[in-house]
Amino acid sequence: MKTARPYLSADLTITDLAKQMSVPRHHLTEVISTRHEKSFYIFVNEYRIAAIKLAMESPENANATLLELAYASGFNSKSPFNAAFKQLTGMTPSQYRRQLK
Repeated sequence: MKTARPYLSADLTITDLAKQMSVPRHHLTEVISTRHEKSFYIFVNEYRIAAIKLAMESPENANATLLELAYASGFNSKSPFNAAFKQLTGMTPSQYRRQLK
């Protein structure tokens, strides 16, 4: 996940990720569920939110909208992005960006 960054693809599925890793889908599901104690979508969204937070801290993205950063990090719409961000950080993307300044 950290090296190849497959989470940047908005249409990533657990089947796609399993193929990229050359493991059976059910093995990957089991590892994410039992070892990480989360669903595939939360697992992937954690990486996406981390990428967005890093992008927000970069001066080169100062003029980028939150939605542009969300799309660049693998989200394909605003609502799931906002919900995931709030769930994982406890604040909205706008609140998070304001507190960085």
